[in-house]
Amino acid sequence: MNFKYLRYIIIAIILALLTGIASPILINNAQTMNIDPSYIYGTVMGVGMLFWVLLGTSMVRYIRQANKNIVNSWRWALGALVSLGVSCLVAMAMYKGSAQTWLVLPLALVGVSLLLGSLLIFQPINLDQENQKDQKNNHKMNLMMTLVATIGFALGTMTSGLMVGLMILTTILLIADPQWPVILVRYQRQLLQDRLRENGITVNDWTILNRLPKIKSILLEKSGVLTESVAIVYSVKSVDDRYSDNDVIGIAAGLLQNFASPLSSGFAQYTAGKGIEASEVSEPEKIALIGVSGVIHQELFAVISAREALKNYAVSPEVLANYQSIGNSVSYIVDGIQVIGIINYGTPLKHSLLEIDRMLVKRGIRTQVISADALGSVHGLKELFKSASYVKAGLSPKDKHDMQIAALKDENSMFITNQQIPNGLPKRILMEVGDSLPIADAQLKDLEQLGPLFRSTDQLDHINKNHLRWMNIIILVLILIGLLLGLALGNWIILAPLIAAVIRLVAMFTLMYQMIN
Repeated sequence: MNFKYLRYIIIAIILALLTGIASPILINNAQTMNIDPSYIYGTVMGVGMLFWVLLGTSMVRYIRQANKNIVNSWRWALGALVSLGVSCLVAMAMYKGSAQTWLVLPLALVGVSLLLGSLLIFQPINLDQENQKDQKNNHKMNLMMTLVATIGFALGTMTSGLMVGLMILTTILLIADPQWPVILVRYQRQLLQDRLRENGITVNDWTILNRLPKIKSILLEKSGVLTESVAIVYSVKSVDDRYSDNDVIGIAAGLLQNFASPLSSGFAQYTAGKGIEASEVSEPEKIALIGVSGVIHQELFAVISAREALKNYAVSPEVLANYQSIGNSVSYIVDGIQVIGIINYGTPLKHSLLEIDRMLVKRGIRTQVISADALGSVHGLKELFKSASYVKAGLSPKDKHDMQIAALKDENSMFITNQQIPNGLPKRILMEVGDSLPIADAQLKDLEQLGPLFRSTDQLDHINKNHLRWMNIIILVLILIGLLLGLALGNWIILAPLIAAVIRLVAMFTLMYQMIN
């Protein structure tokens, strides 16, 4: 639900013109037209009161219906509207019969249109969630506004009377809103979040932006995170006389195509190049940390890690050692009884991540890589990535799991993966390179997006501290200007609320422009 700002702004401007131009003309010609001037005066006051009541009622109804979705600034605006209305009535009663009578209501109506214009600026914007620090800042600024407004009202009333006191109070309430700092900072935070989304970064828990600056250690999955997303398949060999090389290629292709992984992508390219069709698989299943399985022609087959094959099947350690020594990874194709084929493949490291590595080193963040891939697959990793403080490969699935859990015991650590989440994972920041883990705190398309994410944390810290501090100072200065304006105008005090409303609108436009840019 949006408030009908333009409707009330137009009505206020029309009423200002009618009361400021038409009413004096009628008064001057009252005797000629045989009209009692008191009727004209009463009609003008009645119209003004009717508009104030209508607008105030609409604002109260809007505040109630909008509930928590409303910008808190509205409540102060309603207070300013009430104060302006009371000031207007008191002034008209005091100036009755003088030339100034016909200035009070038109000026007040113009002030209302400017007040509504400043609120209109806020209507289309989305705001980040208000946090505890925001609430504390609002409370502090509300107290400051209340204190200055009370002092202004007291000084004006004691020195010049009730009308002047009310005019000074209204001027202070109109010139600025004590909740602008938090509103505009929340708006900036929302813009920051929107830009991350535009860059393809999905953040499921925005509180991590406040926690990331404390991170000192990152545990990284190697395959698909530090390596290219598509594996290079070097060879697929049958080691069972019942199956040809093409047979085991078709079996492996059928099993792997059901699950996304670097090997699956690379294998699809490999089979396409050889013109071999994938076997039809039923009951496909992912075996956690081990591989994939499925039924082909009523017989169970699987593609499993070399370590798992060594534990449960008769394989050639010499063949495995030869492949791993040159840095290649090995997976075995098995049936229910024995190994029937060997997949020899590799996933090259992403040299494009060197910039991310430099960023991590600059921030004093160390990285750890714990992998079940071949030992040779991590050769040169520590030399290439200067942030790498610990690199371990050639592990069994269980050993890998245990070492990952141990590496995440530090409270200032986080985990970036593209695989199944280990059981017993401590509550740490969890990021996924991919889009299959909605429970992850953030999902990146590529590890390179870690750079924009960390830069966003720097910007967020700057917004929450520097921007909020300067906004508080600006608003306090405006509030004090409102006080001085009311005290300084003397006989022209009726102009003070209008001047304050103009300053409010200009300040709002300027601040919004600065926030957006």
